[in-house]
Amino acid sequence: MQTTLQTHELSEIEWQAATAVSQSLVKGGMDENELRKAIAYLRTIKDQTGAGEQFFGYLTTLAKQGDRIGHSKKTKEYYEGLVEVCDRFLKAYQEDAPALDRILSWAARLMKYYKNAGPIGEIAAPEFESQRQLEVAQAKASAKAEVGDKLEAEVIAIAKGKLHANF
Repeated sequence: MQTTLQTHELSEIEWQAATAVSQSLVKGGMDENELRKAIAYLRTIKDQTGAGEQFFGYLTTLAKQGDRIGHSKKTKEYYEGLVEVCDRFLKAYQEDAPALDRILSWAARLMKYYKNAGPIGEIAAPEFESQRQLEVAQAKASAKAEVGDKLEAEVIAIAKGKLHANF
């Protein structure tokens, strides 16, 4: 029997998100086992279309029904905290379930460290919500376009009055 080890590297932005998530959950008193249960569910659906949205919906349902499904009186509180943290730091990854899995898996690992590391101060939100936002910011910083310049672009979507394009 041969075992294959898969490694999943995180981008700098994903590391920031995993750190912020883990610190927030530790600060809020989250039970790491409850996070691992949520991650296990995510892994069963992550290859499905809309898995990220389905995962966020699942968390919301658990938060609402936690008093009925929990083994302790804190289960509802744990999931309410998890919903709040995911909404704050992971909304940008809702369309990328594999990234959600990577970030939450590392957040669970980091929770062990932060539980024993002493008091957690102010939790810094990641500078950018997603890798794509970082790439856009870097492109803007390096662009030397001026009014009147012509650019070549491919329109990929128009949503809520905004044009989305690849240059």
